[in-house]
Amino acid sequence: MNIKDISISNNKKKQILSAISNHSVLFQEESGDIVVNTKAYQTYKEEKGQAPIEEITGLESLEDLADYIVFQ
Repeated sequence: MNIKDISISNNKKKQILSAISNHSVLFQEESGDIVVNTKAYQTYKEEKGQAPIEEITGLESLEDLADYIVFQ
């Protein structure tokens, strides 16, 4: 299992949380970190036809980075 940590602002975390409410795709830890399951996110993108995390963060493709992304 690959895990990649990425630092982002609290404002961007709030934007991600409001863009995706599906808990199989992502969840927020008690520390405030957001954990994204990239395989579930890929399915979400295919179903919705949009890529909100890439739009918010400016990243190319989360699936190529790791199995799980942790936004700190």
